Amino acid sequence: MAYSYIDAIFKIMPKNTPFNELNLTKEQGLLECYNKLKNYLRNPNAKYNSSSILEKKVKDSWMIPEIIFLYGKEKRHDEALNKLIELGEY
Repeated sequence: MAYSYIDAIFKIMPKNTPFNELNLTKEQGLLECYNKLKNYLRNPNAKYNSSSILEKKVKDSWMIPEIIFLYGKEKRHDEALNKLIELGEY
C-alpha cells in the first residue's frame, strides 16, 4: 500500500521537485494522498515489508520528513541526525 501512495504522490509532485518549492495544497489530491501515506507509515499496525525499501523509494526526493522517519525505523539514527543537520533543523 505504501508503494502505491508513493507512486501516486510522485505522479502529482515529481520526486525531483526542490523542497523549497514544495506546495502540497497547490496540486489537487496531493495533500490527501500525502497524509494517507504519513498516517500509514506511522501506524504501528501497518504491515510493510521493509522500511529500507521504502526509504530507497523516497530517498533523494522532497519527502525529507519521511526519509528521516524511515531512517529511525531502521535504527539508522546517525543518518537521520545528519539529514536534520543538513537542513539546519538541529
